[in-house]
Amino acid sequence: MNRLQPLARLLATALTTVTVATAARAQTCLGHPSFAVGTLRMSVHASSTDQLKGLGASFAFGESTGLFGGPSFEYQSYPAPDDKALIYVGHVGWSFDVTDRGGVGFCPLFVGTLQEGPTGVTTGPRTTESSANNFGLGASIGGTIPLTPRIHVVPFLTAVYTSWSSKYTIHDVVEITSSTSASYLALTVGAGVIIDRNWAVRPSIAIPVGLTGGKTTLSLAVSLTPSG
Repeated sequence: MNRLQPLARLLATALTTVTVATAARAQTCLGHPSFAVGTLRMSVHASSTDQLKGLGASFAFGESTGLFGGPSFEYQSYPAPDDKALIYVGHVGWSFDVTDRGGVGFCPLFVGTLQEGPTGVTTGPRTTESSANNFGLGASIGGTIPLTPRIHVVPFLTAVYTSWSSKYTIHDVVEITSSTSASYLALTVGAGVIIDRNWAVRPSIAIPVGLTGGKTTLSLAVSLTPSG
């Protein structure tokens, strides 16, 4: 399994937790509730890629249109016992309405990611460790579909050109370090279901296009934007 696959998939998870939509207003570019409801959004999420599982949380701050951003993190578990990784993400973007009524939104995005782990398996005096970083620049677009006065669906599409690099070290009698890097296009498709303006349930699927060994990531996020 590609050691950087967790990092590639976290970018998708990060984009899954970067936004939300409201009943009549939404951050439509990313499928979250609108920051017009409140300037803070809190989110928890779960993700799955092949044999990797992840749980995380995120916070975001912003206005109804304009600048937004915030941090997120994820804990990842692997099939090997005690093998785990921690991933930290920071994102910033600018949202604006494409149409006068705000039914379609567009957001340029920048995402930066730092991965610590997986920790590796210890065998006698031999231990392993790995780390990686990831930077992505792209955009997202979405639109609001009202179902009822209380429930809106906000489908979205995100494309981020991503560059990552990693370092893998074996500590033994002789220390061996190797590094690798690559670039790919991270595509995320999903939909936010906005309930009573404040709550959102947001499933998504992410596909790393052009990443050797990359696999599809399934994610589900639940967020709350308290009324300000």
